[in-house]
Amino acid sequence: MDDAAPRLLQAVVSGVLLGGVYALPAVGLSLIWGVMKVVNIAHGVLALLGSYVALTTFQALGLDPLVALVAVVPGFFLIGLLVQRTLVQPLGHAPEMSSLLALFGLTIVLENVIQRVWTADFRAITPWYSGASWALGPVNVSLIRVLTCVLSLVAVLLLDQLLSRTYLGKAIRATAQNRPAALLAGINADRMALVAFGIGTALAGVAGVALSLIYSFYPTVHVFWVVKAFLIVVLGGVGNIRGTLAAAFLLGLAESLFGTFVSFRWVDFSVYVLLLLILLVRPQGLYGRYA
Repeated sequence: MDDAAPRLLQAVVSGVLLGGVYALPAVGLSLIWGVMKVVNIAHGVLALLGSYVALTTFQALGLDPLVALVAVVPGFFLIGLLVQRTLVQPLGHAPEMSSLLALFGLTIVLENVIQRVWTADFRAITPWYSGASWALGPVNVSLIRVLTCVLSLVAVLLLDQLLSRTYLGKAIRATAQNRPAALLAGINADRMALVAFGIGTALAGVAGVALSLIYSFYPTVHVFWVVKAFLIVVLGGVGNIRGTLAAAFLLGLAESLFGTFVSFRWVDFSVYVLLLLILLVRPQGLYGRYA
């Protein structure tokens, strides 16, 4: 009983830092889903591609993964534009299942490309600060988890400011809320969908870099990443960036607390039970759709 309080504090701190990292892939997915009404099942493998790009630049050039973001963000934005133009937009008037199948096909292709180029071995990125930590009283804080959490919060804050304070962001929100009305107001809804997909994919690239700093990765790990992202988006409300961030923190705290006081074998089971209970009370998620 004497060590219960320090363990609880450590679990809360670890959960908050973990939730911050979970928010990155989720907000990109939420943006695409909310604006385009497209379930981007390839979001996880695009994030994984970001991990391998960071690995390659780190090993070949000695470039710190956080510095590599200068190239990752615009590069993945362009990848998002390409995917939207070639796979998603041509299927805009087809049944929703068509775009889902096309993106599933992209997932399989990218997974196989990753496996051929980088092999199926487990990989990890270990910059000089990967093992650094601070002892703050009874709590041990990992420097790399703090850095990735701060990176995530900065990215989410910038996205939230873009959506709420700029003309582009307001046009994206209008397209997400009511596409016909946005068209009547003179907004180019197709262009907003293109930009939203690009931004969402850029966030996936950033998420891949952040996740690669704290977890080992391999060609099929994207399945677990995208499942977590879907869970957070559903919990926070599709298209709601602030709700997605809150849901990410909730998931991180739940996983950390269950893992500390129950057992890691029950973490996923417990988290999904929690999701079901919340959705029974609020089927629209914690915050509902973006308003």
